[in-house]
Amino acid sequence: AGSFSVCGLLTSPQARGAFDKAVMQSGNCLVEWTKNTFSPGVPTISAYLPIEVAERFGPEAATKLGCAGVDCLRMKGPKALMALDLPFNAPSYGTPLLPVEPREALRAGRFHRVPLLSGGTRDEQSWFVALADQQSPITKQAYAELLSDSFGEHADEVRFVDVDRAGFPRDQL
Repeated sequence: AGSFSVCGLLTSPQARGAFDKAVMQSGNCLVEWTKNTFSPGVPTISAYLPIEVAERFGPEAATKLGCAGVDCLRMKGPKALMALDLPFNAPSYGTPLLPVEPREALRAGRFHRVPLLSGGTRDEQSWFVALADQQSPITKQAYAELLSDSFGEHADEVRFVDVDRAGFPRDQL
């Protein structure tokens, strides 16, 4: 969430003058996760939600936990909230703070021009793979099927780019 929060600040009109440099780690303003990235069967996910979608989560959470308001939800604690299995939680746009989705604001040139350092880690997504593997082992065949489902006719291109960069023999995957 840190990188997406920084991206929000970079594209928020209300953040003008609040900072003079920024660092984004583990993501960027244009990220969108292709289906199956987080776990097999999870659809394509954006890092940001329109406010109309995000506002549905609160009442849904309250109903599932038998709450009538925010105070009751706060009393439930993180474990109860995390167990709700609500859709992906993301920063919302369409608000005074983020009037436009940060990806679109960036593409339109509507962002604060400050020095920016952006990076990622080599094994960024490995914990998602570990979680998915616990649900259903990711065999050589399952991996090929996930790539095909996610990238269609470009599956081999995606697989071999990652394999070549990592230095693994192609026959291992």
